[in-house]
Amino acid sequence: MARVKIYDNPIPNIAASHHVKTRAAVRRETGAIKKRAEKNLAVARAASKTHKYFGPEGQTDITSELRDTDGYVSIEGPGAVAIEFGHKPSGVFKGKNVSASEGLYILSRAAF
Repeated sequence: MARVKIYDNPIPNIAASHHVKTRAAVRRETGAIKKRAEKNLAVARAASKTHKYFGPEGQTDITSELRDTDGYVSIEGPGAVAIEFGHKPSGVFKGKNVSASEGLYILSRAAF
């Protein structure tokens, strides 16, 4: 069986995370995830009869942000969590019985 020795020295981790090639790879992957998420959102909008469920263009957006060593991709807008993960309504909306909406997992599918 192989043995792994873990060192307490954080300097190699810091050097690797701040390396030029590592930061370039993080930028590329963040951009690729954002592009796939935008495509997933566009497909969801096109498949729905109205855009009200997934937010109109410009109201629900996929954004990305690069920080020191990390890249973040987010879905922003009204109901963003419900779009991603779905929700269970109270049962009646405007006099109609409604069923729970399924999540679209736009970001989750884009990341994997």
